Amino acid sequence: GQARLASTLGWERRTNVHLYQQYVPADGLQLFHRLDYQTNINNFSDNALVANQQFSRFYPRILNDSTRTQQDVYWRSIDNTFGVKGIYNRGKSAYNYRLFYRQRIFSQRSDYNRSAPASTTSIISLAPQNLNRYTAPGFENYVGGWLGYYFPDSLSRLTAEGEYLVGTGAFRLNGQLESRLFTVGFTSLLAQPTLISQRFESNHYQWNKRFGLRGTQHAYGLLNVRYKDWTVTPGADLWLLNNFIYFNQQAEPAQLATAFTLFRVGLGATYTRARFRASTQLYYTPLNAGDDVLRVPTFFMNGRVQYDFIYAKVLHIQTGLELHYKSAYYGDAYSPVTQQYHLQDRQLVEGAILADAFANMRVNRVRFFLKFSHVNQGLFQPGYFVAPGFLQLQRGFGFGVDWLLFD
Repeated sequence: GQARLASTLGWERRTNVHLYQQYVPADGLQLFHRLDYQTNINNFSDNALVANQQFSRFYPRILNDSTRTQQDVYWRSIDNTFGVKGIYNRGKSAYNYRLFYRQRIFSQRSDYNRSAPASTTSIISLAPQNLNRYTAPGFENYVGGWLGYYFPDSLSRLTAEGEYLVGTGAFRLNGQLESRLFTVGFTSLLAQPTLISQRFESNHYQWNKRFGLRGTQHAYGLLNVRYKDWTVTPGADLWLLNNFIYFNQQAEPAQLATAFTLFRVGLGATYTRARFRASTQLYYTPLNAGDDVLRVPTFFMNGRVQYDFIYAKVLHIQTGLELHYKSAYYGDAYSPVTQQYHLQDRQLVEGAILADAFANMRVNRVRFFLKFSHVNQGLFQPGYFVAPGFLQLQRGFGFGVDWLLFD
């Protein structure tokens, strides 16, 4: 195991630049511009491929070099958004609108090893002439808008949002009604396939697919019931998925020709008394007609208990415990070469409770936190798998600081 870990390396580097500016020529009218620049580099290498070939779930086949694997994926995108927005008040009601045009230029490049030169060993980096390369550039134009109506009670609002990808037929529509007692909404989506599902080349996989648009219809609703110190929020979600794209048991993309439904019910509950607060969120999925291509746990639970107090009149402290649980299911396996999750039928995962202790603190504008993760390790079992072959991280300690250097 140590030799395998020593010769296998994966890393990722991200860069994000965000620029926003706006101009207000008149009441209720604002001109805005948003620029987002993003780069992403993913690297995976295995310099002991022969020894690691026994892990067949990672390497189903070898197409080029039998001694090592090298995969580098470079992503770059520029998003330019221009639009108008504003707020219009009429009596106790208000309207909020936003219209925009969005231009997106992107490029994805992938380099992978072809074969090792005769004069090299498995630990020496490949020369550039021994790399295969392919690119996937793109240029997209979007138009869209957002409209909101705020009722006179100031607690209810109706919103609608839409976006269209020009020339493709892809679109996204959202609508939601929120009030003090309930929330209902609907989403209709027709989206293009991802780049990696359409084309990928490596030392272990090669495909060039032509998939159609994938559709999602999602309706949801929840109630908001308050009684004394309790707040209870029962809800339900219904999805209709068609032309669903997934990665199969061979870790290769496929598209389902038929539609299927997924139904989930949930229950949230919060109890608050003075400085004490306890909350939980439960989900139960009684219907998943697409379980052969989309795996989800039947039960899911998040819980949190916390207590707030002030020390020495200046230090605000919030401390408590968070709990997480998923029922056992055949969760997707991870492929380090493609960096995608795919179906598997070998190993049940989850089915265990994860507990994290925390303390959030604040002094004026300085915030910092302490976290003791997986504090219950070894209490009922030594550990568990979060994905096939990948153990949950062991008990650990972390901290962080957030210091605002302005008023």
